[in-house]
Amino acid sequence: MFNRIVTQLISGKFICKVSFHDGHTYLSDADNFAKVDAYLRQIDLRLAKTGSEMAFFVTHADLDDQGKKAAKALFVDLKNNLRPLISFLDLVMRTARDDNAISPGEKVETNKMMNIIAQNPSLTEALRMVANQTKSIAVDGSDRQRLERILKKFKNEGYLEEVNKEEEIFQFTGKVEYVQEVIGFLMQHDQISQEDEAFDARKVSA
Repeated sequence: MFNRIVTQLISGKFICKVSFHDGHTYLSDADNFAKVDAYLRQIDLRLAKTGSEMAFFVTHADLDDQGKKAAKALFVDLKNNLRPLISFLDLVMRTARDDNAISPGEKVETNKMMNIIAQNPSLTEALRMVANQTKSIAVDGSDRQRLERILKKFKNEGYLEEVNKEEEIFQFTGKVEYVQEVIGFLMQHDQISQEDEAFDARKVSA
């Protein structure tokens, strides 16, 4: 268990109840957390967690010049990729008719989501916008394939876990909480567009 957890953390993966339930349970124990953290600090890393402990991840132990450069690069990368993710989260919220923040463990049922989108022109347009932002263009031009490609993209990036392959059901992982915290940080410490501020009002970064 220890080796598997450390390997995943060092590779940049987030450990949560959805993506690695046993690993999350292991790290939720204070002694195990300290053991993994002590190991990571030997290589100038440390174990961190999101505010409500929905996800565990690795960050630099000390913000020396190298650590600061790595942290800056991470934030720049996140900022450059935030808009497609924000647009996707907004689409999920609108199809679910729920203004509350997306939570780790929340399900995305492909068939149900597609049925709702197909009946609403504004949601169809929103889907196509997300597809363009994420470069998830459907070869056959179908909205169904656009949605499938979008879901696959965010699965590959660690925001979704496919929990039922046959019925195409996904769950949000703890990584989404981490990104919500990053959005909140950027809202307070950086200049972002009015569009993102409007999205924040929808409580996605609650």
